[in-house]
Amino acid sequence: MSTGYGSGKDSSSTTTTTISPSVSADSSKEKKDSMPREKQKEDLSRMEGTYGKEVIGKLKKLKVCIIGLRGVGIETAKNLVLAGPELVDIHDDAKCDIADLGCNFYLTQDDVERGTSRAQAVLPKLQELNPNVEIKQHSGHFEPAHLDKYDVVVCCDDRLPEQALKDFNDHCRNHKPKPIAFLVAHIQGAVGSIFTDFGPSHTILDDNGEPTQTLIIDSILNNQVNARVTIDGKRHGLYNGDHVRFTEVKMQGSKKAGETIYGPEDTIIDINQTHIIKQTKKSKSVYNREYKRTW
Repeated sequence: MSTGYGSGKDSSSTTTTTISPSVSADSSKEKKDSMPREKQKEDLSRMEGTYGKEVIGKLKKLKVCIIGLRGVGIETAKNLVLAGPELVDIHDDAKCDIADLGCNFYLTQDDVERGTSRAQAVLPKLQELNPNVEIKQHSGHFEPAHLDKYDVVVCCDDRLPEQALKDFNDHCRNHKPKPIAFLVAHIQGAVGSIFTDFGPSHTILDDNGEPTQTLIIDSILNNQVNARVTIDGKRHGLYNGDHVRFTEVKMQGSKKAGETIYGPEDTIIDINQTHIIKQTKKSKSVYNREYKRTW
């Protein structure tokens, strides 16, 4: 049995084609150049404020493959293209059906009547969202080896055989020199499911995505080991295990105040100024299970 996947294709065929949007290189360049530089800088600045400079730097180099373009797949593609990765490849050779009009907002009655594939129908509309992103269509038989050029693979097609999902996940997980992030997302009526595998282990820099808090310190009990700090106000929003950074306080024996992270063995003394406590986030490593071990 072949482990490849081809929507409505002969499983013995290994032909693979990649189709770019129907615009010339010159017209694409003109479209990019027509966007005011100030607007590009403004958009980039907003994104950096939302995601952080480090994340944006990685995002601009990201190459993603999305398999399946019904409800979850097209929403994933739209949001991803707006975020601005380097490349997005879409794959869905299934012909547009009347039922697709209720879950894919880019498809039309004309697409159904012409028998256009979902990927071909949405390709030019995704390209219009962000001219700075290269968007391509992968057509034909799909083998695990086809995934080698991507950094992230997102499977949103519930018609994909479970064995194919296992084979894709195994290939991505064991890819060298680094694993390929592998995600599976499905919706069944009002219920949804998602599976993620970023390799045997990966580091999480922010485990909740919430902005860090800055709080005013009401008082510090002087010259006490494991000093008790009182926060101004009743609700500080911090939890056991949270890491914080003190500003405008100093450790016993220190000659000046500054912004320092203190540990449980340090002694903090009050310097009779306004004191600030800033929440910080600490990275952690997590282990991921393989797809075949989750059921």
